[in-house]
Amino acid sequence: MRVNYICCKWGTKYGPHYVNKLYSMAKRNTDDSIFDFHFYCYTDLPEGLDPGIKVIDFPDIPNIHPKYWFGSDSFKYGMARCWDRPKTFIFNTHNFADDKPTGRFVFLDLDVVIQNDMGPIITHDLDRPTKLRSWWQDPRPMKTRQFKLAHGAYTNGSCMVWSDDQTECIWHDVLKHQEMIWFTFTDGTDNYHSWR
Repeated sequence: MRVNYICCKWGTKYGPHYVNKLYSMAKRNTDDSIFDFHFYCYTDLPEGLDPGIKVIDFPDIPNIHPKYWFGSDSFKYGMARCWDRPKTFIFNTHNFADDKPTGRFVFLDLDVVIQNDMGPIITHDLDRPTKLRSWWQDPRPMKTRQFKLAHGAYTNGSCMVWSDDQTECIWHDVLKHQEMIWFTFTDGTDNYHSWR
């Protein structure tokens, strides 16, 4: 089975060593006798990345590409509404990557630490996309009206898994309803993904 790891790095806050470490951990914890390993990074600064990492330039789409909002007046207290919106590109990686990958896709944030075999995560629920639950959060506020009105996230987007084009519908939804999504889901895209 082919497995395609994906991460995103824009700007200079995180250097290339974050991507290289993630690549190394993913490769080390993915059994190459079972999985055909590939690793992609969406970035505007590919310098210093390991040669095994396949670079994808952020598509130049208004209000999603970081250059349209990073550091702009739409930031509130230094943070844009739905500040990590370039993360939505990942759901169309099977079309954005030059080699048009298929198989399993595993998105990981740059600060993830992989300690064990990724096999169980890669193969979990092949029939639908999966995200991690935020087990560290107190579950009681999640049942309140205030949490629901704030569109709080029940899950954590630091690790998401899907097959083939299962999440392309999310990408099309983002393209069609950007203004509503950025206005409604004011923190990170985790909130939008959870409700979507």
